[in-house]
Amino acid sequence: MKTIKKNGRKIEVVKMKYLTSKEWFDYAPTSKYESWITAINPIVNSINTLQKTEELYTPYRATFCMPKISDYSYTKVQAINKSNNTRYDAMETVITFANGDKVTVSCPIEEANQYTGFYTAIAKYAMGNSNKVNNAADYWINKFPKQKAKTEEKARRLKEQAKNIKRKKERRLQKEREDMEAKRLADKYKIKLIANKKYGVPLDFEP
Repeated sequence: MKTIKKNGRKIEVVKMKYLTSKEWFDYAPTSKYESWITAINPIVNSINTLQKTEELYTPYRATFCMPKISDYSYTKVQAINKSNNTRYDAMETVITFANGDKVTVSCPIEEANQYTGFYTAIAKYAMGNSNKVNNAADYWINKFPKQKAKTEEKARRLKEQAKNIKRKKERRLQKEREDMEAKRLADKYKIKLIANKKYGVPLDFEP
């Protein structure tokens, strides 16, 4: 037995090696399993704490304990489209676990794949048997690329604007230099005219 402290109380926890063994998992009653989950929470919480790195926070990964599968089916069903209340043919994957949990996923028959349905059902169960897996997939497959493209397009426009501003500034400076040079040559020519008129200095004379 191993003793840990939680809120000032001592909690005895059976050694991790036995608790995670196949023998314990196969024969332990549900109540014992639930007791172990309650007792092990402090350790899992400490495992899931975020470790700060130089650029990001990286979560530690805890092992996901999934019950054994006790039943499986892949059948054709009539599904309902909730948006327009119409029926369509779909393939439904149903997985039942040894602890009584059941997870169901369906897909239009034209797009259905038996392996993909099985993997999706497992992923759905791992994420709490909710629509979280669908939401995550929708975000990373559909929304994220659009957001990324929008962000990249905005960055491209800002970069192009910066280039245009730089080009305008360079053209303005070039024009100022040309105007200054033209003024210098005009002043120089005026001086030559005065020197030629007063002192007879040739206009092509260069000192």
